[in-house]
Amino acid sequence: MKNILLILSTSRTSQNAIRHAVSLAKKEKAKLVVLYIIETELTNEIFDKFTDIGFIGDKPSTRVILLKRRLRLLKDTRLIQQSQ
Repeated sequence: MKNILLILSTSRTSQNAIRHAVSLAKKEKAKLVVLYIIETELTNEIFDKFTDIGFIGDKPSTRVILLKRRLRLLKDTRLIQQSQ
């Protein structure tokens, strides 16, 4: 069986890439494998900048950041499942 690897990240997600990967997996009768990259360094930089300019208060905990990323992953996963 063929495998198709779809790589998603927290920095951006292309809806076209998701649709294309799902379509290709269907066409080729392949297994769709999704790898979700969590970029912790990017998050730290963004929160540091926002905190420095006074846009947000204290830096959120790692647990809060990971929870938000899991929610984004679930949203992307639902989109993939709905496309199948």
